[in-house]
Amino acid sequence: MKRALERAFRRLLAGALVLALPTLPACAKKDYAAAIETNWGIRLPEGCEEIYKKQSEPAFNGDSERYHVFDCGEAEGMPDLVAWYDGLVTDDASYRLLDELGVTKEDYPQPGKYKKYTCKKTNGSTLVMLYSPDTKLLYVLEDFY
Repeated sequence: MKRALERAFRRLLAGALVLALPTLPACAKKDYAAAIETNWGIRLPEGCEEIYKKQSEPAFNGDSERYHVFDCGEAEGMPDLVAWYDGLVTDDASYRLLDELGVTKEDYPQPGKYKKYTCKKTNGSTLVMLYSPDTKLLYVLEDFY
């Protein structure tokens, strides 16, 4: 009787693994565009592909910093995504958030003209997005409190 129960348990476990294996890649793949939509209500257009990311470990209370770069060369609708305003990134631009994350200067937004968008929540969490119409790169900086 004990052997029969062990065999039944093993079969049940094997069946569960067979059913769960196809979902593992989906669980492992973190679509950060979906997180931006959840956190800020901004849905990035299809065709924006994440090409760089750097983030801090979340603190006990959930505080963290995140930096993502998306290549939006294949995306349509970037000019109408948010209420952009014109911004300029200069050679001496310094971003506290990027410094804290240890982002190398090569991975900073390069000097030039950008479309800029900022959003601040009542809890102090901040979003800064820089979009370059020339390179089609979108830089997303988040500081959560």
